[in-house]
Amino acid sequence: MILGQAAGAAAKMAIEAGKAVQEIDSAALTARLRKRGAVTEYVPSVERSVLPLLFRNR
Repeated sequence: MILGQAAGAAAKMAIEAGKAVQEIDSAALTARLRKRGAVTEYVPSVERSVLPLLFRNR
């Protein structure tokens, strides 16, 4: 869903600007997505990142 939302927003921006989608401003795209509540970064949960450390030397 995240990828589809980004692709749709990028396509709309490109059409409005009369440019190829590769030419749109990626910072503007990111800002538009964040404004609409999109998740733009993967942040691993603490549980997943800590568990391997807890059981490393057993």
